[in-house]
Amino acid sequence: MNPKQHRRSFSHVSKNRIHHRRKPRTRLPTALELKDAGVKVVIGSRDLAQGEQAVARLRAAGADADVLHFDITKPADHKAAYDYFNSRYGRLDILVNNAGIAAGAFPGNGPEHSVSGVAPDLLHKIFETNFFAQVALTRALLPLLKKKSGGPHRQSL
Repeated sequence: MNPKQHRRSFSHVSKNRIHHRRKPRTRLPTALELKDAGVKVVIGSRDLAQGEQAVARLRAAGADADVLHFDITKPADHKAAYDYFNSRYGRLDILVNNAGIAAGAFPGNGPEHSVSGVAPDLLHKIFETNFFAQVALTRALLPLLKKKSGGPHRQSL
């Protein structure tokens, strides 16, 4: 059983944001909502061509958007994302960290939808991508998230 890979996106401006996605168009409404708040959207995509298509749709809708080649499961990509945001903006204001993978069709019935029917190696891969890689990325970007953005409110990280 091959898990369906999901990757989301990133973004910045005076509010920077990173956002991953399942498919390039699944999270575009979030990015479009943020454009109205003056947020520059930076799409992080494993498939650069799909990321570029998403950016083209965002730009056509009036968003300020870019794409960054990115895979949540690769620590080197976490560092590259840190370097990207640090060198261009000096901080990251918003992180939408929602990359993920799944197996099977949802909603659905069958052995792939119960813990007893999923192979242990697939469970490890799903948890590695959907939880541990998310935590690792957040930790890697935390120094940029903690920098003062000058916004009216900050949450404790």
